[in-house]
Amino acid sequence: YTYLRNMSEGWASVEAKEAPAGTWVVCIVDKDNNVSEHKTGCGLAALIEAFEPDQVMYGVIRGLGVDEQENVTSSRPKLVKINWVGDKCGPRVRGRAMGSKAAIADLWKGVSCDIEASTPTDLTMNIVGLALLKSGAAHKPTKYQFSETESIPLTDVVQNAES
Repeated sequence: YTYLRNMSEGWASVEAKEAPAGTWVVCIVDKDNNVSEHKTGCGLAALIEAFEPDQVMYGVIRGLGVDEQENVTSSRPKLVKINWVGDKCGPRVRGRAMGSKAAIADLWKGVSCDIEASTPTDLTMNIVGLALLKSGAAHKPTKYQFSETESIPLTDVVQNAES
């Protein structure tokens, strides 16, 4: 797989120490197996809109595991990688995902969990929160935050929820 020069810019913004919750980057794999940054932004809703139904794409979003206690609030960054194979992809396009998935994993180090997605309904706050919860940590946060206005309390993260 060929990586274009700008592949590291969006990733650098996501993994930057002071990056806000919800910072994301999406890259796309073209018919010649070139991988390039497609879009960057902030917030889970905006990230979902960046994925295209007829493409193989990869995204990573910076969530925060926020622990709010009586006297102190702490937060830990949690990077979530999304492996997107749009539901309108034909078999040939889906084939691009086979090799590119491993290549992207080598490029984006330090992610907390991966989510396989093909439609926007595969990327609700509950689904992302559940993936983070399952990825494990010794100390559970009180909520996961995906932008200034997007968060889900841990008490609302449900195993078999539709959304």
